[in-house]
Amino acid sequence: MNAKVLVIEDDPNTRSLIEVYLEDEPFDAVFAEDGIQGLEYVKKNDVDIVVTDVRLPKIGGEELVPYINSLRPNLPVIVMTGYASVEGAVNFLRKGAFDYITKPFTRHVFIHRLHLAAKHLQLLIEVDKLRADAKREDLDNILGDHQSIVKILSMLPSISQTDASV
Repeated sequence: MNAKVLVIEDDPNTRSLIEVYLEDEPFDAVFAEDGIQGLEYVKKNDVDIVVTDVRLPKIGGEELVPYINSLRPNLPVIVMTGYASVEGAVNFLRKGAFDYITKPFTRHVFIHRLHLAAKHLQLLIEVDKLRADAKREDLDNILGDHQSIVKILSMLPSISQTDASV
């Protein structure tokens, strides 16, 4: 299954270049021309990776990254810019960006970063699954079919999320 990549880029030449880069790769690209379109897409659709330019009409990358992060904390966001600086890169990484690419970039660099983001997402999903399985296994070791035991066991997952003493 191909990873779905949302590319938020206002420059038609860069969009075309990315489209060419993604040919014969395990990624399906969807494009948004400004920050508002990008946010609306993230809110309404499943997407595996976001690639966004820094300078965009309406809402720029500076505002997009933390907002996308608040909507979908595990969604990797790769920031690309033609105005690169170490300070800018650090700033975006602190705001929750997964990676930072300077323009112009090569096909190899772009595809490699997408593969890293896809692997990162895959690992996060696997960790969540293993944690859920571990919780379920812990409860499966408790024996008893009395109504009181069954009721307590059904309450344990929600109780375990609180700081209250039991």
